[in-house]
Amino acid sequence: MVEIILPSILDEKFANLIPSQRALVNNLFENGTLLSYSVSSDRSKLWTIVAAKTEKEVMDILSEFPIMPYVKVEIQPLLFHNTVAINEPFFSLN
Repeated sequence: MVEIILPSILDEKFANLIPSQRALVNNLFENGTLLSYSVSSDRSKLWTIVAAKTEKEVMDILSEFPIMPYVKVEIQPLLFHNTVAINEPFFSLN
């Protein structure tokens, strides 16, 4: 799990990076590299679950983030991560 501390002042330079950040995040979701991506309501932190085996692999993935020059990163290895797939159709056998 990665905790990303966002800049306290989100200036125009940072704001201009958001569309390319979102495009990359969407691509990483599609290829299974990211499992979740959440931003706090006060826009001070971002959390993401990255499917990787090593911290180096995580950092290689994060280095692609356009916002990286503006943020601080803390990586916490997880034993497991459970989630509910809300975008998947649910089939009932009843």
